[in-house]
Amino acid sequence: MKAAEPNGRPPAPSSPKSPPSRFRAVLPLAVLAAGILLLAGVLAVGWLALQALRGQERYRIAFADIDCTPPPHLSREDFLEEVQFFAHLPDSVCVLDDGLPARLSAAFAKHPWVERVQSVEVLAPRRVRVRLLFRTAVLIVPPKRAVDANGVRLPEAAAEDDLPVLRGDAPPPTGQEGQPWGDDRVQAAARAAAFLRPYQDRLNLRIVAMGPDGLALYGASWSARWGAAPESEPLGEATAEAKRRRLLDFVAQHDDGASIDLRPSEPAP
Repeated sequence: MKAAEPNGRPPAPSSPKSPPSRFRAVLPLAVLAAGILLLAGVLAVGWLALQALRGQERYRIAFADIDCTPPPHLSREDFLEEVQFFAHLPDSVCVLDDGLPARLSAAFAKHPWVERVQSVEVLAPRRVRVRLLFRTAVLIVPPKRAVDANGVRLPEAAAEDDLPVLRGDAPPPTGQEGQPWGDDRVQAAARAAAFLRPYQDRLNLRIVAMGPDGLALYGASWSARWGAAPESEPLGEATAEAKRRRLLDFVAQHDDGASIDLRPSEPAP
């Protein structure tokens, strides 16, 4: 016991000792670590719960129930069956899967009719909607395979009777359906056919011929030297727009088998 002070008052109690400086430095780190562990635990529990929900049937949708517009010549059921087959996907998908839109986009892009996947939407409660842009057949390459404006080979059903036919020594395709034919001349002919396709009712274009001097066109009662493919014209050759305008005027005035050379930048007098 401490002796009383000379004035008779009891001694003042001593102040408690402060924690060691090392302990004060470690304490915030310990609190932070505990917070991180708590957050990790919450995330783990949430992940496990999500996995459990994904396994429940009410959060799954049959692949055949995906909402989309099919391409020409195919029903929606047949189209979805082909997409599923090409992409090796299961019979149902989970709408809670964060990667579902990307996986479906890649799957639909594999189909030869699909030019571009515009969007994939996962909607409540169990609905998936896919918007697609399809390729359009513009030319038939013998014996009877259609290609689009980029020379991409399309399914056999795309070879419609009203399409112009390619004439010339075209090599066999190097790719499968949905891939480019693999020949620059075929691609050039397809680009020209696509450029004129909106005016088919006026032109009645029957044949696109490949030759050493470029392309030649044949209708039911006319023929024309077209030259290079659209946007590939050499210096001194008329643009595709000018050729098309002159061709439409020419066909409107002639139905007697007449011929015209559309290549010169200035029309002949």
